[in-house]
Amino acid sequence: MFGFALKSTMIYMFWNKFQKQIITTIISLVSIVIIFAIYEDINNILIQKQLNYSFELVTIKWVLISIIIIFNIYNFKKSIKEKENHNSIEELTVIDKLQHKEILNKKKLKTKSDVILQKYLDKKND
Repeated sequence: MFGFALKSTMIYMFWNKFQKQIITTIISLVSIVIIFAIYEDINNILIQKQLNYSFELVTIKWVLISIIIIFNIYNFKKSIKEKENHNSIEELTVIDKLQHKEILNKKKLKTKSDVILQKYLDKKND
């Protein structure tokens, strides 16, 4: 009973964390399978007609597959950079929380008018 709940929770967490990468990978795999199927069909047609364009056909097939792989690598690196930026934003919010604690722990808080008045008095004393 708990095994199903644990597996479901793990799948849900994994899906939420890597949803974009999973969808992109599935679409890429489907497109590669389609490319192989089209290659086989065209290759069979060319063999039946006794035409020899196999080098060009193989080149086109592997160029398309390379483009798909490069696109996936680019998206993966981009997502890693976005996560790093997200982590740095979280670090900034932690710093802001620390600054808020410092302000709250001060014995005397000054308003803007107090600061302006202090500057005016300092200039007057000089």
